[in-house]
Amino acid sequence: MRMQFLAKIAIAGLAMAYPFASMANDWYAGISLGQAENKTRQAKITGSSFSGTIDNEDSAWKIFGGYRLWDEYVAVEVSYIDLGTTKATGTSSGSAYTGTHELETFTLGLTGRIPITDPLGVIIHLGFSRNESKLTTTTGSTGTFAGATDTEFFAGLGLQYEFSDTIGARIELEQFVVDAYKVNFLSAGIIYRF
Repeated sequence: MRMQFLAKIAIAGLAMAYPFASMANDWYAGISLGQAENKTRQAKITGSSFSGTIDNEDSAWKIFGGYRLWDEYVAVEVSYIDLGTTKATGTSSGSAYTGTHELETFTLGLTGRIPITDPLGVIIHLGFSRNESKLTTTTGSTGTFAGATDTEFFAGLGLQYEFSDTIGARIELEQFVVDAYKVNFLSAGIIYRF
């Protein structure tokens, strides 16, 4: 299911870019590492009778690729992002409780670049994300699982620096809505153009 959806958005992105394909170094790929913060209400993850600790921040990463449609200013971009896992440990209704909330997303959107200087520019992401969440809990000896999938609008803002025609770097903050709650992803990454 995930791979089919990723393949579809990748094909859609390539189809959009193909008519413009003419210049070298317009295709690019990259990877970013960072931290995600899950804004989901605690009671949704743990229930109202929970007492203990919850860690809603985790390491996160993404891989992305795209094609510049209009010189350096506008690109179509697809990505897969692992938004990490929120973990809860404690007691609920007098029994030991553990819970995990795993999040991931696939995106398709446009990336705009507003130059500040020749190598440095502000980047803006606008598009749609296909989000998946998995909530697994254990209370005493009883386990439960709930999954959700939705498609939402997402946005991001950051800075991108071009070291050369083929190598660049970016730092960015993106926000997603997963299962009706916000998830923030702060990351830094590298870009290779080919």
